[in-house]
Amino acid sequence: MITFRSVVPSRDSQNINTWRSDSRIANVSRTKFTNTVKQQEEYLERKSNDVNWVHWIICVNNKDIGYVNFSMLLRSTSAISWGFYIGDDDYLGLGAVVAASFYNLIFSKTNVLVIQAEVLGHNHRVRDMHLKMGYVIKRVHLNIETHNMRSTSEVEMLLEKDTWKSPRNPLGRMSFSFETPIHSQLWKSIATDD
Repeated sequence: MITFRSVVPSRDSQNINTWRSDSRIANVSRTKFTNTVKQQEEYLERKSNDVNWVHWIICVNNKDIGYVNFSMLLRSTSAISWGFYIGDDDYLGLGAVVAASFYNLIFSKTNVLVIQAEVLGHNHRVRDMHLKMGYVIKRVHLNIETHNMRSTSEVEMLLEKDTWKSPRNPLGRMSFSFETPIHSQLWKSIATDD
């Protein structure tokens, strides 16, 4: 079973630092990652206290396998931007299941109506996964320069709640488990009573 547990900076900084600096993840990331474990812990602490940010560790059967986060885009439109990565190579095939679990969580437990994702143009697997799950391409930004001076495009994609929760989408009814981020002002502002 996939669960999302709250990030504990002192406990999770080593894993997240290792995952984020892995070349597989770095190659599909827009920014360069050079944090030490201590800097990573400080960053996670700042993000844990950020009123516009929520993050979790992705777990499978209580094993930490990755990281997911989201931030508010516009409260007036109930839109968020999100990202995730699977850090443990043994679980790479679960990306679509993690994404589906996240969408079900967000669209079932919050008032969010739109999820936005930005995907680098050369990350075909994730772009194609998002399209299969109902995302539409909003726009493509050309000539985006990444941390390794690589010029690529960035695809801005949107998934609407009505599309995800459509009766034709069996993934929209999948079960999930998560820890409520009780210290997050963002979560408190968008969570529903369901």
